[in-house]
Amino acid sequence: MPRPIWSDALEELIEAKGEGKMPPQPKEEAQPTGRIVDLMAALEQSVKAARDSRGDDPDGEHVTVHDLDSPTKKKTAAKKTAPKKAAAKRTTGRKPRSA
Repeated sequence: MPRPIWSDALEELIEAKGEGKMPPQPKEEAQPTGRIVDLMAALEQSVKAARDSRGDDPDGEHVTVHDLDSPTKKKTAAKKTAPKKAAAKRTTGRKPRSA
C-alpha cells in the first residue's frame, strides 16, 4: 500500500524535534489549478439574464405584485361506513372429550 505524502513529512518533523534541530521548512506550495469564481457576481448575472429573458424592469421599480387567491378547501363528502357483520362462529373440528 503506498504511503501518503504527509506521513514522510511528519516523520521528518518528529526526527528533527527529537534531535533538537529546527524542523525542515515546508516546500513551496503548488499553485491552485482551479478557477476562482465570485459567487455573488455569478448570481447577479444569472438574475439579470432571467429578468432580461422575461422582459422585467431591470431596476425593479415598475414591478406589479398580484395577490394570490386564498386557497379554497375542497369539501369531501362524508363516507358512510357499512355496518359490521358479526363474525361467524368457528369450530375447531375436534370432538369433545369424554370424562
